[in-house]
Amino acid sequence: MSTKIYIDAGHGGADCGAVGINKIEEEDITLPVAKYLEAELKRHGISTKMSRTSDTAKSLEARAAEANSFGADIVCSIHCNAYEKSSANGTEVLICRKGGEAEKIAKKVLKQLISVLKTTERGVKEDGSLYILRKTIAPAVLCEIAFVTNKSDKEKIDEAAEQKAVAVAICKGICAYLGIKYKKEETKKVNKTKFKDENKMSAWAVDAIKKVSEAGIMNGDGNGNFRPKDTLTREEAAGIVAKLLD
Repeated sequence: MSTKIYIDAGHGGADCGAVGINKIEEEDITLPVAKYLEAELKRHGISTKMSRTSDTAKSLEARAAEANSFGADIVCSIHCNAYEKSSANGTEVLICRKGGEAEKIAKKVLKQLISVLKTTERGVKEDGSLYILRKTIAPAVLCEIAFVTNKSDKEKIDEAAEQKAVAVAICKGICAYLGIKYKKEETKKVNKTKFKDENKMSAWAVDAIKKVSEAGIMNGDGNGNFRPKDTLTREEAAGIVAKLLD
């Protein structure tokens, strides 16, 4: 039976969470991080359930009850920090109390987050007041990934690539706790060959030809030329159709 992880994207709906520099809202960071994390965990054969998949509201009571009903083995709640003084910065992971499995998970996750974000390490901290940490049966961790009220921190988490990197870090930490080897996501090889006869092509055709070439549908004559004005043979046409269907 695969491990089950409940992913809680903090806030949502009318509750936007903390508002930081340039009016960035916490909920707009936590949700994409949660979605990336879900994909990462699923790649490793881990079952997941999200507290939300869109900008919707859900009570803390409902989230905890849902995690328990799901039979989660781990609960991971994702948040951003904020403070009235913009100098406050760094990354921390909160747990209900130290000495249990939650602390072990938190330490693994925090290590990976610091490695990626290069933020100030604020440590693993106890906070027994947080509902999601108190009311879930499974060990729960709440990741305060960075301060949206700090310029340097905010700039490390406000882009999609950065949010995915945060998710990868959390996944690596969870994998380390579970004893699972993290597998790097495979990237498709893209053919970026520039054809010798590109300067003879119509301007409108260059982009289209580049797209079909990068997709591996048409790759020219094998001698570095695309020869866009040549007539297709039936064999070539059949090959293109087969690749499109594939």
